[in-house]
Amino acid sequence: MLNRLLKKKIISVFNNIEYGEIHVTFPDHTSHLFKGSQPGIAAELSLKEWSVITHLFLKGDVGFAEDYREGHWTSTDLTTLLQLSIQNKKAISPCYHANKIIVICFNVVRFFNRNTWRYFKCIIFDWSMFDYPRFKNYS
Repeated sequence: MLNRLLKKKIISVFNNIEYGEIHVTFPDHTSHLFKGSQPGIAAELSLKEWSVITHLFLKGDVGFAEDYREGHWTSTDLTTLLQLSIQNKKAISPCYHANKIIVICFNVVRFFNRNTWRYFKCIIFDWSMFDYPRFKNYS
C-alpha cells in the first residue's frame, strides 16, 4: 500500500514537467514515460528500491544523491538526468527540498521508536569505558 502511495506521489510530480521527457522504471518493474509540453532532452531513471522516493521527499536532493551512492537507483546518463531536472526545476521543486511537515512527522516517529529511556542510558552512560586498564582497581 505504501509503495502505491509513493508511486502515485512521484508520478504526480513527473506529470508536471515542461521540457523534455523522462522514462522511469519502478522497483515493481513497471515503467512510465513522462513528456513535457516543450521539446527538450530525454533522460532515463531506474529505481531499484522504493526507499528512493521516500528519501527524495524526506531529504530532498541530498537524499537522492545518497541513494545514488548506495546504488538504489541508476541512470544510463547521469548528466542528462541532472540537466533535465534543472530544466524542470519548477515542476519538480517538491523533490529539491525536504518537505518540512513530512520531516517533522518522521522525526517524531523516529524519536518515539529509537530514543527510549533505555536507549538514552546506553548512550549517556556507556559503561564499556570502565573496561579499560586505567579504570581498573588493582589493589
